[in-house]
Amino acid sequence: MNVDPETRRKGRRTLIGLFALFFAPLLFAMAWYAFAPGYTPPSTPEGTLLDPVKPLESFRLASDGGEPLTLEGLRGQWSLVQFVPERCNEACRERLYQTRQVRDALGEDRSRVRRIAVAEAGRSTPGLADLLEEHPRLMVLQGDGRGDFGRQFPHDRGDGAVFVVDPLGNLMMRFEPGLPPTDMLKDMEKLLKLSRIG
Repeated sequence: MNVDPETRRKGRRTLIGLFALFFAPLLFAMAWYAFAPGYTPPSTPEGTLLDPVKPLESFRLASDGGEPLTLEGLRGQWSLVQFVPERCNEACRERLYQTRQVRDALGEDRSRVRRIAVAEAGRSTPGLADLLEEHPRLMVLQGDGRGDFGRQFPHDRGDGAVFVVDPLGNLMMRFEPGLPPTDMLKDMEKLLKLSRIG
């Protein structure tokens, strides 16, 4: 069968057009991903997301200001919660310093985040009492891992683990001991950017 050259050219153009239709968006997306200014690809969280999130149950903890903290009082702000061992050792002190720096680095959003230290002896916990002047906005609560509040958190709290409670009272993330504060900051910035609450 003899096909005239014009029909053959038309067929080739149609085939090339179909390939272009399919591959052009793909090539454009790859180029955008690689070269677009200011674009950063989505990243995974540095902390550990708790799946499922855990709604906290009713609790009552004595606070350093005299007023007890309850579940209702916890709501409305993001909370970074750290459990202090019997003595606030060097790792504990360093983590408190890091969470303070993370909160301060949030700039205008820092008012949406509070820091909570839970210690069995409260403000008089050895190693904690002498550094409270450096942490004027740290809320110190009296409690331990066995009470209504502490037992709702994972048992392997360890020195330096920091937990994130959302403004609705859900325990939703854990920063492992040793996780750099820059990684904590990245996650908190993402959470605050995406959240319409707190």
